[in-house]
Amino acid sequence: GSGGTTSSGGGGTGGGTGTVSLDGKSPGCGKTSTITEFNKGNPISISVGGKNRRYVLQVPTGYDKDKPYKFILALHALDSNDKTMHDWKYYGLLPLSKDTVIFAAPNGVKNGQPCSGNSVGDSGCGWPDGNIPMVDAVAKEVTENFCVDMNHIYAVGWSYGASMSYEIGCQRPLGGTKASWGVRAIAIYAVRQMSGSCKPSIPIGYYLSHGINDGVLPYDTGVSNTQAYAKANGCTWATPPR
Repeated sequence: GSGGTTSSGGGGTGGGTGTVSLDGKSPGCGKTSTITEFNKGNPISISVGGKNRRYVLQVPTGYDKDKPYKFILALHALDSNDKTMHDWKYYGLLPLSKDTVIFAAPNGVKNGQPCSGNSVGDSGCGWPDGNIPMVDAVAKEVTENFCVDMNHIYAVGWSYGASMSYEIGCQRPLGGTKASWGVRAIAIYAVRQMSGSCKPSIPIGYYLSHGINDGVLPYDTGVSNTQAYAKANGCTWATPPR
C-alpha cells in the first residue's frame, strides 16, 4: 500500500501534529538512546495509564543513530507474551530482516491488569479492547530514542495478536489524524475482531492468511475482516474461493 503522504506542515507521514520531519525521520534520529536493555528478550518497563506495562525491544547490532530504520510491532497471541515474540524471533521476521529492522513486542493484559509472566508464554495474556494507548506509548518511546523511518512502521500478529494488529491498522493508519505515527501495513494470521470495533476507512497495505478449518477463529471472520480493508483500500471485492 502507498500509505500516507508527507505534507509541508511536518508530521504528515503519521498524521496529526507530531514532530516527524519531511524526510520521515523520527525524533530519535541523531540521538544517543537512553534505552540500553534490548536484544536479550528482557522486558523494558513503561508507564501507561498509571500502570506499569512492558515491552521487549530488538535493535540491529550495527545500529547507526543517523540512519532511519524500518520498525515492526509484533503482537503476541493469547497465552503468549513479549518474551514469546523474542523467542519466536518476531514471527520469524528477525532472520529475514538481515539485521536491518527495529522490532518491538508490547506485552498484553489479563483480568484487567498488565501481564507479568517471567517465562516464555503467559496463560490468559491477550489484547482486549483498550490497548491502543499502550501501543502509542511504545511507538513514542522507540521513535524518540532510535532513528525510525516513520513512513515504514508495520504491525504483525497471529490470533489475538492479529486482532490487535487489525485494530492498530484501523486506529493508527499512516496518514491518519489521531496520532503522530501510523502503520504503513499490517500482516496478520487467523483473525477475528476482538481488540476493538474500529471500522477501517484509511487505506493501508494488508495481508491475511486464515485456515479454512480453523476451529478457534472461524474462517468467515477472516473473510469479512479482509472485505472491510478491501473497501477501505478502494478495491473491487470478490469473495475468495474456499
